[in-house]
Formats: sequence, structure tokens, C-alpha cells
Amino acid sequence: MRKLLPWVLGAALAIPVAVPAVAPVAVLAQGGCPAASPTPAPSAEPLLMPEVNRLALFDAVWGSIDAGYLDPAFNGKDWDAIGDAYAPLFLQVEDAWEIYDLTTEMVDELGDDEVRFISPLVIENLPPAERDYVGIGALVDTTAAEEGGEGPRILYLFPDSGAAVAGLAIRDRIVSVDGDPCVSIRKIRGPEGTIITLGVESPGQPVREVAVERRRIDPTVSPISTTLGPSGSIGYLRMPSMEGQNTIDGVTAALEELETQDIEGLILDVRSVGLGGLGVTVGIIAHLLDGEAGTFFTRAETSPLELPESELLDTFKDIPIVVLVDEDSSGEPERLAWILQSTGRATVVGQKTPGRTRVIQELPMGDGSILQLVTVSLELPDGTKLERQGITPDVTVTDDWLDFPQAEDPYLLAALDLLGATAGPSPSPMPTPSPSASAGPSPTIAPSPDATDKPAATKKPRKRTPRP
Repeated sequence: MRKLLPWVLGAALAIPVAVPAVAPVAVLAQGGCPAASPTPAPSAEPLLMPEVNRLALFDAVWGSIDAGYLDPAFNGKDWDAIGDAYAPLFLQVEDAWEIYDLTTEMVDELGDDEVRFISPLVIENLPPAERDYVGIGALVDTTAAEEGGEGPRILYLFPDSGAAVAGLAIRDRIVSVDGDPCVSIRKIRGPEGTIITLGVESPGQPVREVAVERRRIDPTVSPISTTLGPSGSIGYLRMPSMEGQNTIDGVTAALEELETQDIEGLILDVRSVGLGGLGVTVGIIAHLLDGEAGTFFTRAETSPLELPESELLDTFKDIPIVVLVDEDSSGEPERLAWILQSTGRATVVGQKTPGRTRVIQELPMGDGSILQLVTVSLELPDGTKLERQGITPDVTVTDDWLDFPQAEDPYLLAALDLLGATAGPSPSPMPTPSPSASAGPSPTIAPSPDATDKPAATKKPRKRTPRP
């Protein structure tokens, strides 16, 4: 008879934070450039795992999924039969690395790409988290470079970084490094204080060369805020990340500043954001929503999403809001947009999102391995359960926002129109090319189809490679 690891969810519902998977940085495979070789898997000498340890690992992993996986139907799979098939193999195989491969295969049988087993061998070879680093100081999107033979585009600039001081801007594409068109993160990085010459292409403008100093960077990502519209009556808040207390504090400070400017509408921009923590979403919504936000549920219990008190709520609870999303707004951005949309507090503009709205908990195993398990989801006040459903925007914009200068961004134009403002010169912390120099594509904006229609975009999710 199969042993089971006891699983206790406890009387109080704990809300875990999703942790993104870590992938190695690869050289960008651009047209005419050699493709990057896959990072070789770390080699490991054969290592015997005692039978008691093998059974303990099996019981812990299988039992955790059996007791805590959110879907009681196990994604349509016979989890008991899967356990019966794999249990004898854990008795037959003695090598630890083969056991870890078996465990991965067993977890993959569930057919849920958000449930993952990570062995100690993989964990030990992950690069350590960087408290600071040396580079130009930018977060970049490498998807287009990998797929279309073009360089990465800038999504965020760290304050006082070499890239920011040199005049680079969000949406700029890096097309060469010291004259080499084969751009890679490795080539962009280098010793502190050295100068690198980048070929940079802004939307609608010719390529220019920019000398950038490599500096030591504090990799803390902070929200960006400004006002938009001819009279500066619309507040704009861009969140490049939705994780960490720094984001909560930054959003609070930005809203406090906007409160003094008597804004008539607010734009929340969470496009191409896939990092986040649930506490950040709750902290932001507390400033904007007066009322019920939803209910968290596991297989065993439910718990209301309780919003903390906010001194800003009286100011912002009735201000019209537009949330900007795209097909790469994943996880916390989806929860934020969906709660505000479903409660009538916001209109959502953009593309259908991927539907990664369940909460993932990291469960450490006794041998140092980790099981990432979906344990919690959210039910909205109207009864909608956020399980693998993407957000259908109220107004669909099919274009890639990075293809446009900020003044011609079709998402922003749609948001300003919805909020009763027209586009015009406005102060901005994000340097952008002159609108008169733009030759970007014409935007496509249309009312959204109903929720049964497929999203218009078909490209792969954007990958954000941090900190070159």
C-alpha cells in the first residue's frame, strides 16, 4: 500500500507567491549570426540514493499533488494510476539522478505546465541572485531577436544607468554592439567604467550610434509615473514589475503625487509584465477599489481577499481607470486587471492575456528539491473563477506597442480617448523620439469580440532578459 506524506493546509489560508522559472541567458540567434549552443546540462557522477530516501521523495511529491493540487479531477488524469505505475520504479532504480528524472516524468504526467519538479542538481547550478551588477542598465525584450533576426528592445531603464544617461529610451532596439550586428547580453556587459558603442534604432527613426558607459547597477525595478493629455489631466502609472515591497511603496508614492494634481483619469500600464507577487496586487487594489474584491479558494477551503485600509481610497475610488495589457501580461497583471474589470472599476485595453492566473506555491522537499504546485485560485465577486482564463479586453488593440513611439502608442491613444482626453505633449520620464520623425505602422484598434473569440496575436510570449 502506498505511503502518503501528510498534507495539512491549516485552518488559515496561506497565500503563496509565484516564483518564475529561471532560464539561462542565450546568445540571440539573429539573421546571419551563429545560433547559441544550448547550455549543457551539468554532469553528475552516479550517486546511490538509499531506498528509504527514494520512497520518502516519492511519497512527498506524489502525496503533495494528491492532497493539495487545486483541481480535484487532476487535470483529467488518473493520479492514483500514475502513482501505481511509478511507485515500483522508485524501488528498482538506485541512482539519484535517475530518480530525479523519474520524479520529473511523474509530475509531467499531470499535464499542467505550471506544476514542476526541480531537482537539487538544477537548483545548485542556478546562478546566484545579483544584488548589483555591471552593465548598461536596462531590461530588454529578446523575443523579436530570437524569432525575427532583430536586436532586443528596451523595456525599462534603471535610474542613473549608463543607458539612461546616454539618452536611450524604452522601445529602442539595440541592433549592434561595437559594430557587431550579432547582439548578445554577454557582449553588452563588460568591466565597470568601460565604454561600449551601441547601434540603436528608435521606432520610425534611422539607426544611430550611442556611446554608453558600463556602470554598477542596483537592479531594483521601480514604477514610472507621469501625467498625459494636453492639460496633464490623466495620470499614467507604468509597472515594469509587480513584485516586492519596492513596487508597493513606489505605486503608493506615485498615487500620492498624482493626488496633488487633481487628475481626472488613471492609466495603469502592465504590458509585458510577467513577474509579481500576490501581495503587490492586493496592495495596489486597496487604493482603487471600495468593496469586495473576490475570494481565494483551495480544494479544502475558501478565504475572502481582504484589502488593507488605504488613505488614498477616498481620492481614487471613483476616478475612471484604464488598464493596459498585452499577450505577455501574465500572472499578477492579469489578476489586477481582472479584479478591476469585473468590479466595474476599470476598462481593459489591449490583447487577450495568457490566463496564468492561478497561484503557485513552492514546496521544498527534504533532499533540497522543490515542487512548484498550483494550490490556490481566485473567484471574482461575480462568480468567475480565474483558472487558465485570459482576460478579454473591453477594447482590443492588436499591435505590438514597442513598434510605436510613445506619442503614437495605440494603447495609450485608446486609453486617452476612453478617459475623455486627447493625445498631446506631456511631461514624461521616458525619453521618446519626436512624433514628427515617426514612420511607424498604423495602429489597429477595435471593440473586443466576446470571450469565446481567440486573441488576435499569435507570436510567442515575450521573454524578458534582465539587466544587460
